[in-house]
Amino acid sequence: MVTIKDIAKEAGVSAMTVSRVVHGNKEKVSKETTERVQKIIDRTGYIPNSSARSLVVKNSRIIAVIINMEVNDRLLMSPHNALLLEIMAKKIRSESYYMMIHFVNTASEITQCLKSWRVDGCILMGIQGDVVKDIEKSNPIPKVYIDTRNHDVCHIGIDDQRGGYLATEYLIKKGHKKLIMVSAPVLFPEESAHMRYCGFRQCIEEYCRKSEDEYVGEHIIEKDSEKAGERIRALMQEGYTGAFIFADNFAIEIMEDLKTHGIRIPEDFAVIGFDNQRMSYFVTPKLTTVSQNVEEKGLNAVKMLFQIMRGEKVECKSIVLPLQLIERESV
Repeated sequence: MVTIKDIAKEAGVSAMTVSRVVHGNKEKVSKETTERVQKIIDRTGYIPNSSARSLVVKNSRIIAVIINMEVNDRLLMSPHNALLLEIMAKKIRSESYYMMIHFVNTASEITQCLKSWRVDGCILMGIQGDVVKDIEKSNPIPKVYIDTRNHDVCHIGIDDQRGGYLATEYLIKKGHKKLIMVSAPVLFPEESAHMRYCGFRQCIEEYCRKSEDEYVGEHIIEKDSEKAGERIRALMQEGYTGAFIFADNFAIEIMEDLKTHGIRIPEDFAVIGFDNQRMSYFVTPKLTTVSQNVEEKGLNAVKMLFQIMRGEKVECKSIVLPLQLIERESV
């Protein structure tokens, strides 16, 4: 069996240089050396023995990404989540580590998973409530949470309530007084969909207090876009003229449903989304939305995790990324 030392000897380089090429960490290796080593690897069919390596250095070089499927079993159909995982996978690989994704149906599974696995660090997505305390108490490995809103742990996220406020205020400033918020069902009050609804309610209440005009908000909780569209059409008969929909992909589905029923957007009904997913620019009309920087979210999560793993000081345990309203054509 070919070993890393055999490849190093034939290439005339150190075993460390070969290891860098094998694991994609080529910043300190010249292009010529990389090509020479890679040709030998391809010719010999060398496959790194990750298990043996982890026993020697006492780590697995595996980062676990745990995703809570308790609320939504279609998480990977969300462009936001797919992009977030892609960004994290690339960054983790650049550190010569591997990413292992695991889905849990109930949050109580997480502690058991982390106890039984041999991973060097963990990124947790969609974990809320008292489960966070249980995880921290039972699992000493380095961890970073995404969109958890618990400032006692290392966390990367956005101010979802502020985002809901921005979207609602934009509709009001465009002249809409009877507004709808559409969001998915939630189990925990800290979840993004509920926090965006809190921003929706806050904005309507504030404008009612400071204006002589009356503003009304209706909340639709629905995970099926056709059913949401049906409820919107019924509310339109009562004078509702615009909706803030908690995610771009759901907003686009609802827009298409409304259009199939002869409703013009924005002439008959206005729609604003959230996330600024790439598809929001290509739909007709182009979707007005609240933008969050998913790339920065993923990169910051991985960067913070490796700081913790290396024993470096983390200057800010809780990073809240900025939001921006993107004006297009749907309002």
